[in-house]
Amino acid sequence: MRDRWKTVRRVWSATAITAVIAFVAWSVLATRGLGVDPALLESSARVAVIVERGAIRFQPALRVSAGLVFFPGALVDPRVYAPLAHAIAEKGFPVAIVRTTLWNALLGLDQGAMQGRALAVIAADQRTHWSVGGHAQGALLAARLADTNANWIHGLVLIGSTAPRDIDLADLALPVLKVFATNDGIAPPDRVRESAARLPEATAWVEIAGGNHAQFGWYGPQLGDHAATISRGEQQRRTRDALVAFLAAIPD
Repeated sequence: MRDRWKTVRRVWSATAITAVIAFVAWSVLATRGLGVDPALLESSARVAVIVERGAIRFQPALRVSAGLVFFPGALVDPRVYAPLAHAIAEKGFPVAIVRTTLWNALLGLDQGAMQGRALAVIAADQRTHWSVGGHAQGALLAARLADTNANWIHGLVLIGSTAPRDIDLADLALPVLKVFATNDGIAPPDRVRESAARLPEATAWVEIAGGNHAQFGWYGPQLGDHAATISRGEQQRRTRDALVAFLAAIPD
């Protein structure tokens, strides 16, 4: 009997390990780029694209005073946000997408390094009034960075996220924008709204009817998400418009 239970436990353990590996592999494949135009990662007359170790920067030829440092979602390839970043840069606002490594993201070891990369972008160009933002887990990183480095930052953007959950930003003296989608199964609207008490009263809220979690970037279906009833292009356009309006209102 004892040997039989040992065999059962080994089978259960092997099954659990296999399930975890399969889930991680599926998640990684699902969050790779889907249909991102390679031209958006190349420089043009209107937007210079600079790929650095710490960030992918989208630098407009005709720029204004405000810009955005953006954290990707967990396990998400930073390049899936290139269409959104490029579209914002075309309006004159520089964008830097913070890069991470897959291995460190899997182990949760890269959060401090990512925040360091974001601060390096800000420190290297202090003429720009930088806001920090992110999607999903990236929004949580942005919220934590704003909480501890508010003197370096001019605004906070939270997209498709229930953040902040573990910190209270109600007294944060910065403009805050929260963008969410009605069909988001990862950050459902009711849970997103629960964060209102931990955000400044003046936080701007933008609801994207019909949008879902994955369409804030350009990647495949995500486990737990709901189907969108608007196109990815439409959701991206509405998100871009919200971010551009927010950045345009950042005081000089």
